[in-house]
Amino acid sequence: EALLAQVPEQVTASDIMTKSVVALGPDETMEDAWRQMINTHLKGMPVVDEGGKLIGALKYKDVVKAAQAGKAAQRVKAWMRRQVPTIPPDMPFHELEEFLISRSIGRLPVVDD
Repeated sequence: EALLAQVPEQVTASDIMTKSVVALGPDETMEDAWRQMINTHLKGMPVVDEGGKLIGALKYKDVVKAAQAGKAAQRVKAWMRRQVPTIPPDMPFHELEEFLISRSIGRLPVVDD
């Protein structure tokens, strides 16, 4: 509540989202994904198709599991989550906060359908 009190009512997801998104392609290897996550200090990344459309998400813990299982050469599409919750850019901050907290989510793609 203290954080919410500091945020003006008109702030939306588009005001606070990361604008330069680093994404993976579905045919990249899990080793490629690991390198990108290490280089960018990210713990999760969206997976997009050739046209830039969101098709999934990959968590760092999945990259680690693949490496531990000796499957670093497998494709991202074999490990990515296909059901990814998204929000619209015009979602007000207070709704965004409730959405994240109620689902225990740390990151969320902002998608303009």
